[in-house]
Amino acid sequence: MKTKTVLIVEDNNLNRKLYESLIAQVTPCVSAKNGIQALSYCLESKFDLILMDIQLPQIDGITTMRRIRKETPQNCPIIAISAFAKPQDRAKFINIGFDEFLLKPIKPKDFLLFIENFLHEQCGNSSDQNPTNHADLILDRDTFSQLSKFNNTQAVKAVYDDFVLEMDTLTKLIHQLLQEGNLEEIAKNLHTIKGNSGTLGANTIYKISSEAEQFALDHNWPQLEEAIQMLNCEKKIFEEYIKDEKTFEP
Repeated sequence: MKTKTVLIVEDNNLNRKLYESLIAQVTPCVSAKNGIQALSYCLESKFDLILMDIQLPQIDGITTMRRIRKETPQNCPIIAISAFAKPQDRAKFINIGFDEFLLKPIKPKDFLLFIENFLHEQCGNSSDQNPTNHADLILDRDTFSQLSKFNNTQAVKAVYDDFVLEMDTLTKLIHQLLQEGNLEEIAKNLHTIKGNSGTLGANTIYKISSEAEQFALDHNWPQLEEAIQMLNCEKKIFEEYIKDEKTFEP
């Protein structure tokens, strides 16, 4: 495993840091923030596996994958990662040219096992990667435990601190967008909160942001405003929770 290198192509800072922290435990990895950077790396270095986010700035993940196949010497597997898909979309991504696909939010343990198995050419079905149950918990202890297996306490806490800072920025932006009546951008920001909270096991935030995103997409103003108020309250609860030193005790 230590002789293999993975290229991570992901524009979301929190997701990218999480993937790096997990994959680096078993094999070297390199990260690109967009498709242009990924193409440059693929011309300069050899990779054994590429993780490709579908929603990328400048050029999307599908176009990037096709250009890597056509314009670079890379012949490694390329895995699509998307939050805008369903398990039954797996065949579509494979038909497009990807070797496999994963759903966001990931489960750290399953994600790492998936990567290890793929590098060992024993890839299984990825359709069960997406969580199906989200209990009303401040923090999913199973997710926290899995992160703690591969990182020290300070590293894990830093990830959650980054999440809180990002959420604070996004919720302030959402309030501004509410005043402007920009439902499309509100939905995009709520989608980011939903994906990151699901990945990190902030289950109540995940549930509320999921509902709020749908309210925005449905143009349901009364319930959207109520959900955003609830999201702000839960953000404060979560922030206080991770400030408590006992939260990060084994």
